[in-house]
Amino acid sequence: MEQIELQAQKREVFGKKVKRLRAQGWIPAIIYGAETEPIPIQVRERDLIQTLRRAGGNRLIAIKIDGGKPHVTLAREIQRDVITRQVLHVDFQEVVMTRTIVTEVPIHLEGEPPLVKQGKAIVQQLLDSIEVEALPGDLIPSITIDISGLEEIDDAILVGDLELPERVKVLNDPDEMIVHLTYAELEEEEVEEEEAPEEEAEVEVTPGVAEAEEE
Repeated sequence: MEQIELQAQKREVFGKKVKRLRAQGWIPAIIYGAETEPIPIQVRERDLIQTLRRAGGNRLIAIKIDGGKPHVTLAREIQRDVITRQVLHVDFQEVVMTRTIVTEVPIHLEGEPPLVKQGKAIVQQLLDSIEVEALPGDLIPSITIDISGLEEIDDAILVGDLELPERVKVLNDPDEMIVHLTYAELEEEEVEEEEAPEEEAEVEVTPGVAEAEEE
């Protein structure tokens, strides 16, 4: 897998003083790993943002500290300001290229089923990522699924239907559903109205349930 390079500097500022770093355009971060002592670093904010956008959570990032030997890492925990969404701190996990790791691979859908084009159905995406195990060099950045072949209501694509490289082991249940073709909401409402009894049924409302579902 292609590695993304990121330049960094050894960090000497800690605690509340890191606010000064951020004001100067630096973001504090740390590199850690099973065979690595934690290394505090600082990265230019612009460079870091561009790298995180390209890498996501499963593309290798080769971090060079003060121009030294690269540390091959994955971006793990990213702390952001809850209001501004500015990146405050990043944890990078250093990987060993000969040891497998477990990570999440995002799923992207492409294409459009005929019934969706006709407004008769909708596609429900039940999984937006899957868990895989692989050597760092064999990781895949994402999985793209063509859903244009879903032709009838209740057609589905399961985890077991995915065709991935042999060296990538999927940890999800193969019978787990990724996408499902179902009736459009409008048709479902019309069916419910036709089947509903003439008298209105009493409905019991449990406080808090509706709010929880909306969240």
